[in-house]
Amino acid sequence: MQRYLTGRHQNLLTGTINAYDSVFSRQEEVINGGPRGLILGSIFLLIYINGVPKIIDNDAKVVHFADGTIVIVTTCNQEGVNKERTK
Repeated sequence: MQRYLTGRHQNLLTGTINAYDSVFSRQEEVINGGPRGLILGSIFLLIYINGVPKIIDNDAKVVHFADGTIVIVTTCNQEGVNKERTK
């Protein structure tokens, strides 16, 4: 796993000269995230979002669907909403 996530580099297409020649930025090491388009990205997302309910109080409910997460807060006053929002 360590080898899969480290030692990666990327560069950006910064312009085109003509149909055959392009200008690219300098290659830089990627220090955050994982490679896109592979199944591990989905697994990492699930591991990350499944920990969200553990940090939310009992006043809030966490709902996961596909790649979205909703936190539903039920309270009688604005102070309760602000308390949950700042966590």
